[in-house]
Amino acid sequence: MIDWLAASVAQRQALYRAVKRLLDEEGLSWGDLYRDTLGQDYPPGHGYEDNFRAGRIARKKAHAIYNWLDERYPARAKALEAALADEDERQHTGEHWRRFLSEHGRYARVRAVLLRDADLGIVSFARGEPLAGPVIPFGASFGFEIDSPIAGMALALQAVGGAWYALPLREDALTDVVLPGVQMLPRQLGSDTPYPLSEEAHDGRHGFVFLIGQAEVIAPLVSIVPVGRPMAPAELDQIADQFLAAETEWHMLRINLMFRA
Repeated sequence: MIDWLAASVAQRQALYRAVKRLLDEEGLSWGDLYRDTLGQDYPPGHGYEDNFRAGRIARKKAHAIYNWLDERYPARAKALEAALADEDERQHTGEHWRRFLSEHGRYARVRAVLLRDADLGIVSFARGEPLAGPVIPFGASFGFEIDSPIAGMALALQAVGGAWYALPLREDALTDVVLPGVQMLPRQLGSDTPYPLSEEAHDGRHGFVFLIGQAEVIAPLVSIVPVGRPMAPAELDQIADQFLAAETEWHMLRINLMFRA
């Protein structure tokens, strides 16, 4: 089942094609559609259909239009969902995500911080290298110092053995609010105190990615980022597509660290 409130550009384009075919076959107008789905008693403005065709229609509107389609023409809605699921399985192999990382990730503005104790704070700093950061012993407490270029929200992922996992930034949440400038992540609940991380199972190289953007870009991704299991290629591709379609400023900060037993 597609979450239309987090629909990608490609999914909204597919919704347009399904609706356009329906309107043509049923003799309905775009004015009829927008009146029934969005409560607009006036014809849509110039460029409305162009935005929908390009997949730029607002997700809330796409959600309302799909609900109308599902209620009035359930067979067509089911066919659209099935077609998108098949397309997703064929096309989303993780290639979007890999290209997204290589073209937009910056090995800058993030460094590993070794923590002596969660309550005692920072005792040493280690600047991350483009390909590998400092070697961190198993069991050592560490965190990340982020120099955010913008105010917004952050979502973090970590790569271990070729698989990507969520890295929660609060004890009770995947994301956290960030301000422009330097701050520690993850943080303890209800404070700015660093929440210590440690590695005790997987040695070798780990990759970390911090995605920073506005709430309307990051918040919808929380529902597709699993906790406790590797992310599927389609889920990673959806993250890439979401950011690439964003109309607001965003950044991706990267760092690789080495862990040893």
